[in-house]
Amino acid sequence: MRIIDIAAGSAQLRVSPELGGAITAFTVGGEAVLRLTPEAALDERDVRRTACYPLIPYSNRIRDARLRFAGREYALARNFGASPHAIHGVGWQRAWRVDEVSAQRARVSLHHDAQGDNAAAWPWPFRATQAFHLAEATRGDSTAAAVLAVTLTLANTGEESFPFGLGWHPFFPKSAATRLALRANFVWRNDATQLPQERIAIPEAWRFDPPRALDAIALDNVFTGWRGTATARSLSSMHRRAATLSPSSP
Repeated sequence: MRIIDIAAGSAQLRVSPELGGAITAFTVGGEAVLRLTPEAALDERDVRRTACYPLIPYSNRIRDARLRFAGREYALARNFGASPHAIHGVGWQRAWRVDEVSAQRARVSLHHDAQGDNAAAWPWPFRATQAFHLAEATRGDSTAAAVLAVTLTLANTGEESFPFGLGWHPFFPKSAATRLALRANFVWRNDATQLPQERIAIPEAWRFDPPRALDAIALDNVFTGWRGTATARSLSSMHRRAATLSPSSP
């Protein structure tokens, strides 16, 4: 399986185009910013154990794998074990093509033709692109730092309009020292199949403003009114590690 490597200073990024276009490692100064992908996951082609994978042309779940759009209903393939829903689109379960690689940049693409079995996965054709750019960053102390910019785009290659969404599914290392900072207005309570059901005020136990430890909290919920930045920070006597997510639009 081909792995793309790019680097900037002490920062390194690894991407597996064949395994869902997923990031398999992102380290700075030898520390894992995203969780490291086990070799067994690569051998077994288990994209869910990678560091981060793309969600395209939608994220989360489509109830009962039935999509209603423009007066029509489309039956989608169920793609997540015994779940009754379709989840996260097709990008994470397809091989991507390598378009460009240089010392600090890489670009991969996915062409979905919506023919045959592909039409059941998503009934409209599109072309998706992921671009990765890794750069050194300047800090006031001696801590190693870097900025990873990842851009995900979708182009409609057919004649019909269709709905879509896009994003990523990153995984971060977690320890007793990990603290999360997140400002939001509301959160959606899920039903038994993990679909958002009711928008509620954020319970105190799920509030991360001000920042606090994650402890044993398990969340798979949608937060709304997000301020656009979330920071996960780990502190110990040996090192300090922080990762900040800041989405932006072109």
